[in-house]
Amino acid sequence: MRLEKLVLSVTAFAVSTVFAGDSLLNFDKTDPTATCILTAESPSPKYVLILFPGGDGRVAAHQTGGKILFGKRNNFLIRSRLLLADNEFATVSTDASNDEKRFSLLLDRIRQLYPHASVWLVSTSRGTLAAAQVAGKCRDRLDGVVFTASMEELRDIPLDAINVPKLFVHHVSDACKSTPYDAARELAAKLNADFMTVSGGKTKGKPCQAFAYHGFNGLEEKVGTDGKIHVGTARIIRDQLPNATYIGFTGTPISNKDKSTTEVFGNYIDIYDMTQAVEDGATRPVYYESRVIHLKLDEDILKLIDQEYEILAEQAEEYAIEKSKKELGKLDSILGSDTTLNALVDDIIDHYENNRAHELTGKSMIVAYSRPIAMKIYQIMLKKRPIWNDKIGIVMTSGNNDPEEWHDIIGNKRHKEEMARRFKDNKDPFKIAIVVDMWLTGFDVPSLATMYVFKPMK
Repeated sequence: MRLEKLVLSVTAFAVSTVFAGDSLLNFDKTDPTATCILTAESPSPKYVLILFPGGDGRVAAHQTGGKILFGKRNNFLIRSRLLLADNEFATVSTDASNDEKRFSLLLDRIRQLYPHASVWLVSTSRGTLAAAQVAGKCRDRLDGVVFTASMEELRDIPLDAINVPKLFVHHVSDACKSTPYDAARELAAKLNADFMTVSGGKTKGKPCQAFAYHGFNGLEEKVGTDGKIHVGTARIIRDQLPNATYIGFTGTPISNKDKSTTEVFGNYIDIYDMTQAVEDGATRPVYYESRVIHLKLDEDILKLIDQEYEILAEQAEEYAIEKSKKELGKLDSILGSDTTLNALVDDIIDHYENNRAHELTGKSMIVAYSRPIAMKIYQIMLKKRPIWNDKIGIVMTSGNNDPEEWHDIIGNKRHKEEMARRFKDNKDPFKIAIVVDMWLTGFDVPSLATMYVFKPMK
């Protein structure tokens, strides 16, 4: 688990309203008060963090008049739940209780919703006592425990019973007498647990309150693995120019739950879209043609391909792609079979010679599904058209485990630069470039007339 992501939650968000990702979750049908706040962005998070606040530990989540109400708003875990919830993480804000039955029911409900997620218990201040007790009782059902601003009384609890990874996070300037920094560091060392020191921020109120160093106040920026706050240029500019008007120029406006271009810069002043760009001549028009060719794949294989592409389209997060690597490896074998690629190359050659060879300067690009498939396309095409030795070329990254015969074809950096120069030269005989990822972005070839895409488009 990325422990630094947990530390990134150490923020000073004073939240007065419920975020869009919040929903009430009941985990005991016999008890309507057994509710918590589920904050989730992804339907399939990789991690679920159960948050135990400090103080009396009562979140007491409930709904009145269509609004979700809850306590401990100022507690740093509760006020920071939005920063934790993203494509990989979901949070469950609940009462800090050492009731084993109650916690087991909550775990049952979480496992029911997210059977493949890792579940971690994250606590702070007095909530660390309840977390330690309940984690010891339910140790086989958790994947890890995080103690922040931990109580000195933790030393009286047999933490050795918690046989999952443990992380301690503590502010070096925590002045609360119940949560001394040195005691937390010594306890972590005794348990051979990970310990992270946090510094910086600001303090307000009494030492044990939510907006003191004890509550990690003022750490809006990212905290690195070295425990230091890394402040970005944007924050520095805003601090120096508090009354400035900010105007953003972007080709990719963002509209996420926790990141929004319009929320930062306001409504659009002007929009220059692709249609206008084409009309002005700044962008060349693009036309799409579906090439339905017979690749000689049976129905079962076609269904497998469709299923995998749907997964990538609907869950394009990094963890979903990683999870599908084995299946995609099978697809690489299927789509890279000699029968399939021979049919593909026959179709491209026929289409190019009869329709595209004399369009503009005849420059074309073939986008392959993978590096091995790109190399096969190159070799099959040369076998079918030996006289095209100067007409076609392959441009892709090289790897240490590449076959020896690939090295001369792929070449070094200087070779790739020469290939780029030749492809941009309208008079050069190099007309067809076979690529995988290179040249797909930031590579300007005004005379490129055709692109054959043999990979999923998302």
